[in-house]
Amino acid sequence: MRKTPLLFSLGLAALFALASCNSGKEKAKEEKPADTSAVTKPEAPKPYGKRMLVMHKVANYEKWLASFEAHDSIRLAYGIHKYVIGRVPDDSNMVVAVMLIDDPAKAKAFAGSADLKEAMKKAGVVGAPKMMLFTQDAYVDSSDLKAPLRMLIRHHVKDYDAWRKVFDSDKDQRKAAGIIDRVVSRDLDDMNMVTMAFAITDKDKAKAFGESKELQDKMKEGGVEGKGEQFYFTIVKVY
Repeated sequence: MRKTPLLFSLGLAALFALASCNSGKEKAKEEKPADTSAVTKPEAPKPYGKRMLVMHKVANYEKWLASFEAHDSIRLAYGIHKYVIGRVPDDSNMVVAVMLIDDPAKAKAFAGSADLKEAMKKAGVVGAPKMMLFTQDAYVDSSDLKAPLRMLIRHHVKDYDAWRKVFDSDKDQRKAAGIIDRVVSRDLDDMNMVTMAFAITDKDKAKAFGESKELQDKMKEGGVEGKGEQFYFTIVKVY
């Protein structure tokens, strides 16, 4: 915190210097001390954010969206900020909501709260929602933001660092297949559970690549365990 006497002294020094310059009586111009108070230090790099992804079916999308946005103040009380809304192409009432979270513990408390259950009931949510909490490990590429179609792939790996090397080495092959790397995330409760988000510029090519032997071999090389899961959604709203 700046001290008032220092500011007062600096102000007087500047005033006297100006008066001397205007009068021309001062033989030698007095050099003012440098004002370092206005120097802005560069901001430290911000850490990659933590996310909550919720996927569920709704009876009516418009009704759900209005209810979701009206519930914003409750989410903010838990440190949760709305971010992206998506809809599954083959079922427009299947909704994906991605939110930014300040505190994973508070987000988990919100996920199990009576407030959320009541809000979902009023909004017309059908069935049990799927929720994921993860931390963004890398924002890999942003070369094609115009493609609203996204593909999410989740699977477990034996060793994240070993898997990541293999994943990064296959980037050009994915891009040639219309798959643009967007985000690589790791589950907060299991850092070897990986979630990848891609922008899709050619769904047919992407599907063919996903079923290719080349990709299966790469996944095996990277230590992917189990079948994992995959789904598409189209971004319809960004906050």
